[in-house]
Amino acid sequence: MAEFQKPFFTSSSEQIEGEYVAGVAAIQEGNFSAASIHFGNAARGGHVSALFNLSLLWGGGSVTPYDFDLAADCWYKAAEAGHPRAKDVLWQLEAADRGGFGADNLAKFAEEAASGDSLVPSIMICAARFYDVICRKYGATVDVIAYELDAAATSDFDFVHYFVKRTGIDTGFYDGGLNRLKPGSAADQITDGLNKLHVAMRRSGVSDKLAVMARCSIVGHIIAKSPYGDRSQPLRGVDTFFNNEPLEGGEMLGIFGQKPKDGPPNSVGEAKKLIERLGQSRGGEIIRAGALSGNVFCQIFLSQAGLSIPKERRSDKVQHDLAMFTEMAAKSGDAGSQFNLGKLYMDKIDASAEYLDQDDIDNIKQAKYWYGMASKQGLPEAMKSLKNLEVFNFLKLKGVI
Repeated sequence: MAEFQKPFFTSSSEQIEGEYVAGVAAIQEGNFSAASIHFGNAARGGHVSALFNLSLLWGGGSVTPYDFDLAADCWYKAAEAGHPRAKDVLWQLEAADRGGFGADNLAKFAEEAASGDSLVPSIMICAARFYDVICRKYGATVDVIAYELDAAATSDFDFVHYFVKRTGIDTGFYDGGLNRLKPGSAADQITDGLNKLHVAMRRSGVSDKLAVMARCSIVGHIIAKSPYGDRSQPLRGVDTFFNNEPLEGGEMLGIFGQKPKDGPPNSVGEAKKLIERLGQSRGGEIIRAGALSGNVFCQIFLSQAGLSIPKERRSDKVQHDLAMFTEMAAKSGDAGSQFNLGKLYMDKIDASAEYLDQDDIDNIKQAKYWYGMASKQGLPEAMKSLKNLEVFNFLKLKGVI
């Protein structure tokens, strides 16, 4: 792949550099899942080029799950660490995240990329995050989702119908969405921007199927970040998007370098036996694969494992995985994880600050939402926490929460 050029950074550690080199070799062999694992190991060891390469792999949808936020996080960190290519185009991501990129600019960059039949990571990351930002900024999320899913329901591609099913959104929510948009409204302009991006990708050499996948992935990201994403499955990369086979632990297409011989556990006893038989490293790989493929027990197991580590001892990687697997389990409907996710959002608030900033307010909103979801399932501690948040109800007077 042209994006993976001569590395900017070389590690003084033979082990870390070996992981990076193995990742490059995997890329050359077309084994992107193995490359993701090797680059991940190198990045955790401080390898800046590996970090940037992860943003390319994940941003371009080379592996499942297709995680735009994780790709953007790697992009930001690589730029902060001085990676020249990450720094040179960082303004694009920063513009997208403040909603200032512009639909026309996205389409222009996509067309000029002349990428052939592949997704440009930077464009995909910026598009997903930009459209999510402006949907929320202009209150257009509901109308955009309804329009896009109603249109998708008429597609001639079976894989699009499988995508709609994976969103978990009922037909009644989006039925008739094509006819709801008011001309000139924010939602109308956003969907028009998605149309322009699709056309630009086709002109750039992207096949119709891949361009449709790109649009579905952007819409899927909007859904996942919205209150309507509590039942949506993780987004799929190019490796699995075009089929409807369930992604079970033993079918992750080499996401850990090789196909696990053991399936994911479904109880603490099974997890204990798995780790005892295969060791913590291999057993952990299988549990992680199960969690990423939708196994709720594995999601809860990894969430609880992260929570068991004292806050002051959690590395960035542990904190990221804790938030990711807790959110997955919460979206899968586990009340305890919904409550824990609410607590994680509350932990982000600086209690010593004199005033609440916008991030604090957003975190309170998320906490209230997840406490509310757990309360609906009758979790007493969630009900208590939700009641405690009534102290913030004054913010409603300002139209904030």
